Amino acid sequence: MKSNILDDLNQIQKKAVTYTEGPLLIFAGAGTGKTRVITYRVAYLLEQGLATPHEILAITFTNKAANEMKSRVEQLIGERAQDMWIRTFHSACGRILRNEIVSLGYDKNFAIYDELDQIRLINFGYYLFIKI
Repeated sequence: MKSNILDDLNQIQKKAVTYTEGPLLIFAGAGTGKTRVITYRVAYLLEQGLATPHEILAITFTNKAANEMKSRVEQLIGERAQDMWIRTFHSACGRILRNEIVSLGYDKNFAIYDELDQIRLINFGYYLFIKI
């Protein structure tokens, strides 16, 4: 890990990164350093032995944000970042479903349709209906 990473942070960011008394909500506007605080916090928790990579879950809304966060964490802690879940809400839920759906009595081989897949399915069904 980069030595003295706390030196890269302002006082409020340091306070958030080093807070260890329970859950922490980072709530701030665009461009204020939220991703920076979260990535540094992850690195801090790992470096201090307060968490293992398998105990860290970071959820974002977009693939771009998830990839950016992964990249930043990797720059700070190296390959240990590979063992963490840094994902979008959708990919995290999809992974949980794939791991657990059999226990609900469903087949593990399922597809999750995005908007384009849904349109194609409707068009295909319409085409079949018209052809009949």
